[in-house]
Amino acid sequence: MKILNYKKLVALLLAAAITFSLGACVKRSPGGDPGGEENPSTTGNSPPSGGIPGAQKVKLEHVYIAEYLDFELPQNEYINAMSTSGDLVYLSTYYYNESTDADGNYTYESGTNLYSMSFDGSDFTLIKNFPQTNEQGENGQSYRYSYISNITPAPDGTIWYYLQETYEDYSDPDNYVYESTGNLVRIDAQGNEMSRYDVSSMSDSEYFYISQFLIKPSGELVLFYDSGVLVLDKDGALSFKINTGTNGWFGGVAMTGNGDVIGNYTSYDETADMVGISSSKFVRINFATQSLDELPKPEMTAYNFRNGPGNTILFYNNMALFSYDIMTHETKEELNWINSDMIAYRINNVTALGEGRFLSCEYTKSYDKMRFAILKKASDTDITEKYLITLAAVYPNEDILDLIVAYNKQNPDYRIQLNDYSVYNTEENWEAGMEQLNIDMVSGKIPDILMLEGLPYNNYATKGLLADLGKLMDADPDFNRADYLENILEATKVNGKIYSLIPSFNISTISAKTENVGTEPGWTLTDLQALMKRFPGAKAFSMMTRSEVLNHLSNMTMDSYVNISTGECRFNTPDFVGMLEFINTFPETIDWDSYYSNLPDDYWEQEQWQYRDNRTLLRMEYVSNFSSIKEAEYTFGGEVTYIGFPCPEGVGSSIMPVFEIAISSKTKFTPACWEFLKSVISEEAQNELNYSFPLRVDALEKMKELAMTQQDNSGGPIIYEKAIAIDEPYPGGGDWYSKPVTQQQADKVMKLIMSVDSVMRDNEEILKIIEEDAAAFFAGQKTAQAVADTIQSRAWIYVSENS
Repeated sequence: MKILNYKKLVALLLAAAITFSLGACVKRSPGGDPGGEENPSTTGNSPPSGGIPGAQKVKLEHVYIAEYLDFELPQNEYINAMSTSGDLVYLSTYYYNESTDADGNYTYESGTNLYSMSFDGSDFTLIKNFPQTNEQGENGQSYRYSYISNITPAPDGTIWYYLQETYEDYSDPDNYVYESTGNLVRIDAQGNEMSRYDVSSMSDSEYFYISQFLIKPSGELVLFYDSGVLVLDKDGALSFKINTGTNGWFGGVAMTGNGDVIGNYTSYDETADMVGISSSKFVRINFATQSLDELPKPEMTAYNFRNGPGNTILFYNNMALFSYDIMTHETKEELNWINSDMIAYRINNVTALGEGRFLSCEYTKSYDKMRFAILKKASDTDITEKYLITLAAVYPNEDILDLIVAYNKQNPDYRIQLNDYSVYNTEENWEAGMEQLNIDMVSGKIPDILMLEGLPYNNYATKGLLADLGKLMDADPDFNRADYLENILEATKVNGKIYSLIPSFNISTISAKTENVGTEPGWTLTDLQALMKRFPGAKAFSMMTRSEVLNHLSNMTMDSYVNISTGECRFNTPDFVGMLEFINTFPETIDWDSYYSNLPDDYWEQEQWQYRDNRTLLRMEYVSNFSSIKEAEYTFGGEVTYIGFPCPEGVGSSIMPVFEIAISSKTKFTPACWEFLKSVISEEAQNELNYSFPLRVDALEKMKELAMTQQDNSGGPIIYEKAIAIDEPYPGGGDWYSKPVTQQQADKVMKLIMSVDSVMRDNEEILKIIEEDAAAFFAGQKTAQAVADTIQSRAWIYVSENS
C-alpha cells in the first residue's frame, strides 16, 4: 500500500512540475542570460552566438584523466583481484588454455597466476602459478578438487592466500561423502611456501570457506567466512571469532589507512510463505570488544569496496567512486566515471596508489581483453567549459553509456552528465531509484533527457513533461522517418504525439504450431477456447500458476482494456470476463516438492516432447533476434506461428523496449538533445545491436541477412533459402542451433516485427486492482461478471485521476 499511495501522489503532483534543471556537481562560469524562453529556436547543434538564455557553461568536477599503460595480460587471462603493498601492485588472475593435438585429443587447463609489477606497469613478474586441480575417481562418482582465492600481500613483504581442498563421493546413495579443508598459506616474495594453517578447523561450519580476507598494518589477519569472522595473529594463531549465523554474508569489506576493518553485512530471512527478506548494514570490527559495531550507511548503494587512506574506505558503483569517512560518516564523490569518459560496467578493478591516484583495470568494449590505466585528477585547465545536459536513468545500459562518452568527446559545446538513480536502490527497497527520480521530477528537478525504463511514461506524456519528438522529426531536414520502423514510432504515441524513441526492442508474444492455429497472427479468447476443445486434456501453457497467467495476460493485453490518454476503461466486457474464466482453469499453486519427488524415468523426454505431442499447445516467447524462431520451431517439431496473446483487437504481441528515451519539454537545450537522440538511432549505433531488434530498417535488414548467412570453409557466405529439416530424433540433440535461419523463418520474424503496434508497460496499480478483485472470483465468492464490474469501477477512478 505504501508504494501504491506514493505513486498516486506522484501522479497528482506531476501537473505541478516546473522548469528547474536537475542539479549537478559543477562549477559555473559567470555570465548567461537569466531569462528567456524555455525552448529557444536554434538550428543545428551549435549554441547561438549570444549564448543560450537562462543557461551557463560549466566545468565538471570529479574528473580524472586515464593514462593507459602499454601493457596487456596474456590471452585468455583475466583479473581476479588487485592490491598494493609498498611500491608494488599485486595481480591475481584466472587463466585458461585449450588445445587439440593432431590425433584430435582435446586438452583444457586452467588456474590462478600471481604477478607483481611497478605502478607504471613495468617489472611485470610472475611470482607463482597455481594450476586448477579437478580429478575424477575411477568409479566416475567421486571428485577431488581445489581452488586458490584471496591472494593478499602483507606489510612485511610476504603473501598469503586461501587454499580450499575438497573430496566428494556419490557412489553410495545412502552415504554421501563430503570432506573439505581450508588452509591459509604464507609464501615469500619469490613464491616459496613458508607455512600453512588449517583455518577450517577453527570453525564449526560444515561447509567452511573464506569469502574475503584482509591483513591489518599490525599483521593481524581478518578472515570472513560463511558464518562469521575469524581474527588471527600475524603467526596464524586464532585470536578470536565473531559468529554472525548462517543467514547472512559480507558483500564487501575494506580497511582504512588507520587499520579499521569495515564491512557491508547483508542478512536474509524467509517469511512463513517462503518470501525472502534481506537487509544490510555497515559494520566495523571492534577488536577491543570482539564484536561488530554498526555504522550509518552511505547515502547510496555501496559495493566494490577498496582500502582507503586515513579514516576512509573507498567503494564504487555504476556512477562514481566514493570515499566514506568512518568518523564523520560523510560520503564524498571522488571520481565520476562518465565525467572521466569511462564506462563503469567495464571496470573490473580499482585500487588506490596514493597521492590521489588510482590504478584501474577494465575490459575493452569487445570484452576479449583487459587494459590498465593510471587515473590522475584533472587540473582546472584540463577541463573545458561546456553547456551541461543532464540525462537521468534508473537502469542505464551499456549501449547508452558508450553513446554518451562518444557524444561528450566529439561535441565542443555540450556535455552530457549521467544521473544514475540505480545507486539509490537498496536491499530493502529495489524501487528506491525510481521513487527518487519521481520525487525529483515532481519537485521541479527535471533532467534534459530521460531513460524511461520503470517510469510512468503515459503520466509524463499527458502532463506535458516530455517534448513532442514528432515536431523535431518534421523540422529536421536530415531526418527521414522512412529510415525507421514506422509502427514502432507510432506505438509510442500518446494523444497523437510521439514522445519517445525505442532504439532497440524485443517482442513478447505466444507461439503455437501453425497446423493448429493457422498462419496469421492475432486471435480472440473464443479462438483459444475452440483450440482447447480440439485437444481434450492438453494444457495451454506448461507449469504456470493462476497468478502467473493473470500477470502475463493482464500486462500483454492492457491496451485492450485501458486508455490512459482518454481515461476509458473496458473491463466489464465479455472479453475480459472470458479471460478471467480462462485464467481460473490454472492451478492456484504448484507443489514443486511433490512434483520433483515423483518424476517418471522418462521425465526429460516427456518434458521436451510435450509441444510436439500437443500435450502443451502454447509457449510464451520473448523474441530478440531472427534466430529465436529456430529454437521455437525445433521445440514444436515444425512450423510455428507467432499467434500472440488472445485479445479483443490487435495481434496480441507487444514491444518490449530494451531502452526507451525522451527529451524533457522543459530543457533549454532541445536542439542538442535531439542531436544526441539521433546519434542513438544512427546507422553506426544501430548496426552494433546483437541481442535486440534495431529501430532502423537498414540495420534490421542487415541483421536478417546475417542470421541467414553461414560462412563456408573458405570464409564465403552461404545463403539458405530452403527450410531446415527438423529431423533430430530428440529435442536437445543435433546441431539445429548452429544452422542459419531460412528465408521462410526470417520472413515470419519480420512479419511479427512489422505487426506489433503496442508497447508493454507495467501498470502496477491497475494490475493490483485486478489481482485483488479477481481473488473473489477465483475463491468462488463472486461471479466473473461481478468481479469485472468492480474492477471496471476501481480502474476507472484510478485512470480518471491519472489521465
